[in-house]
Amino acid sequence: MKIFITLAAAFLAVTQVNINADHISRNLILGGDIIPKGTKTYTCGIRATPENDNHCAGVLVTSMIVMTSAICTSIQEDLKPNYVAVGNHYINGTEDGEVIKVIKAQNHTLLDIMIPAYDYGFLILEKPSKFPPIELATEADIEFAMLTKVMGWGLTNHPDVPETSDGFETSYELRGVDVQVWKNEDCAVCFNGAIDPTDVCFGGHPNKTFSYGDFGGPLIKETPEKDLLVGVATYTSGGVAGMPSIASRASAAAAFINELSASLTPGPLSS
Repeated sequence: MKIFITLAAAFLAVTQVNINADHISRNLILGGDIIPKGTKTYTCGIRATPENDNHCAGVLVTSMIVMTSAICTSIQEDLKPNYVAVGNHYINGTEDGEVIKVIKAQNHTLLDIMIPAYDYGFLILEKPSKFPPIELATEADIEFAMLTKVMGWGLTNHPDVPETSDGFETSYELRGVDVQVWKNEDCAVCFNGAIDPTDVCFGGHPNKTFSYGDFGGPLIKETPEKDLLVGVATYTSGGVAGMPSIASRASAAAAFINELSASLTPGPLSS
């Protein structure tokens, strides 16, 4: 499970956030359930090859743009984001959904890894996806303590000794866990003030959050009419009680997505 050890180390370096040993020794998606197949087809797996396991998650925000965490665009060579599996239910293979080549990967131009702020990565697809993208939530759609869901294929546990691969368990099927949104000012207390307006905090219940391998996964608000994208997962608390995880707000990326989308020339629709 070299993938997840690499991601864990890279994540800690990028975020510059200190977490103690208790954070990484708890059972970490953590505490969630399998998502019914074919119901969240805007969810994407990020892979080095068409058949590889997903090493990050993402979300289709236009027919040709997948949004993820910045860490997922800049990993070592054998984990490059070369392909995106759109609408796939499984962590690997091409049994369902569609696998599309990535022709460009870039981060938000305002990315600041020291805060962090504007923690968004964008993957440009070779051709449009046949699946509909998710709509971005506005600030008016986000309320304190509202229920959201974070999804991915990452670790469902975490061994006591991260340096070994024994005990790592990933989910073969897409999973999600329900979590509540925090006020940013309350969240800032947990991180010594290191919370940016582009962040949205959630969780805090023991053993219920996202984990390594879920970075970039969608945090969504489910409504009777449609799902709305609240953010993409960027920092995991490890499921520690009273400690929130963090996503980058989708609404803060809307202008950049529109600008990026306007610069693209769509190819033929993926079949």
